[in-house]
Amino acid sequence: MDGAFLRSIKEIIMTTRLEIVNAALAATGVAPVSTADSSHPDVAPVDVVINRVSTQIQKRGWWFNKDYNLTLTPDSNGKILIPSTTLSIDPTDSNSPLVQRGSFLYDTTAHTFNIGESVSVNLITELAIDELPESAGQYILETVVHQFYVNDDGDLNKAREMEKRKNEAWIELKREELKNADHNSNNRPAVQQMRSGINPRGGRVYTNDPTYPGGGN
Repeated sequence: MDGAFLRSIKEIIMTTRLEIVNAALAATGVAPVSTADSSHPDVAPVDVVINRVSTQIQKRGWWFNKDYNLTLTPDSNGKILIPSTTLSIDPTDSNSPLVQRGSFLYDTTAHTFNIGESVSVNLITELAIDELPESAGQYILETVVHQFYVNDDGDLNKAREMEKRKNEAWIELKREELKNADHNSNNRPAVQQMRSGINPRGGRVYTNDPTYPGGGN
């Protein structure tokens, strides 16, 4: 079977919330449920772990949930509403006095929510499980299963095996992070200019170091 086709299939397949719920239930010997919002009494405790783990992992900020230079505009009262899925927000202007306070940006110097103008920010967003890339979904799954099993006072040897799988999923997630970081870095305009021997500050790059973008003989 064509390798490109297999890769495309792998990208389409995503871990679902229902899969995580049933994986955690199976670890403690509970039969699977048919829907993630099942009223089964064992589902609610799993949901608590899923929500906590997903937020903790995504709050770190990854290639898939970061927005750079996003413009937020004020409403008719000059207030800037922060998207409800925001985990972290930081104005791109390093000298900005704006911080998150509740659901809005707040000016800590002027002591007001009335910002009155658009603001450029860097944002980390919490995505739903089925919006995550497979590597992130799998790491969340393995982490939830391990934590849920340990919380249930599971067998120590089995818990170690689950922790091993969690660590392997972490390595895969970090590998994909590095791959995407390299791709994003190489596609930045400044890097493209340097690769072609152009100094983004003006002039050309002169170096014989082939490891430096634009270098080499």
